[in-house]
Amino acid sequence: MKLEEYLEKIEECPDKYLEINGNKSHRLTADFGVYDNFPILLRGDFNKILGYLEKNGFNIIDTYKQSSNYIGHRLTNNNGISRLQLRNYPCFDSFWPEFLMKEGFNMFAYIHGPSVDKWKEVKNPFPEMAKTIKTIGDYSMENKIKLAFPEIKDGLGNDDIVFYNPSE
Repeated sequence: MKLEEYLEKIEECPDKYLEINGNKSHRLTADFGVYDNFPILLRGDFNKILGYLEKNGFNIIDTYKQSSNYIGHRLTNNNGISRLQLRNYPCFDSFWPEFLMKEGFNMFAYIHGPSVDKWKEVKNPFPEMAKTIKTIGDYSMENKIKLAFPEIKDGLGNDDIVFYNPSE
């Protein structure tokens, strides 16, 4: 699925839960794979995307170093419902297709729901998480940087990878 189409669909997705095989699942999860710990691969300038996120309502709540070269930030949106981790190094889990490992990704983001305490209060963080994904997707298109989301459901039952390569 193309990035622009994916972002439009998550924005238009009804804010409701479904029952699937006896389990409750939000439509954003069932149709588009939006879930807590949603991973995104990026290729671009770490400080620029961090600045963009801060200009778009995200605040750094924590900074951590994996080593002297690898740094990460934990951020939250203004209402605290959507959080994300942004790292200046890629993380390739087993679900990523092999071809992506050759695309030069140099950053990684995890989209999270709210903290455990806030999750009890909010109960439905998925629309805010989708907005965070859209913010990063919009940045990718505006700045012409590579981006990839993991396999998702496209609403038709087809697994897919959202891979944006501005040079294609």
